[in-house]
Amino acid sequence: MENVPGIKTDFNNAILSEFLQRLKAKFSLGVARYNIQELSDDENRNNAINDLKMAVPKLKLISKDDSLVEDVEKFIQLKNKEQFNILVNRLRKDLYK
Repeated sequence: MENVPGIKTDFNNAILSEFLQRLKAKFSLGVARYNIQELSDDENRNNAINDLKMAVPKLKLISKDDSLVEDVEKFIQLKNKEQFNILVNRLRKDLYK
């Protein structure tokens, strides 16, 4: 009765565990955890931009305004203060709707 499907054995558990680990590695996104107090300003900026890039698909689902997503993408590309202020104002308006 060793290694019969449906029968729990150490061997079957090991196979299942390895399979689940490979499945998670294949289909999950790695999310890095970081402490902003320990990083430099440049590293924090880069991490914030990456977080913003990852949020664009969610923003497309939340907002009905396609130009808002365009403003986010424009800020990601330009990374300047003027575009940041435009983006913040757009987000405020969109959230109050």
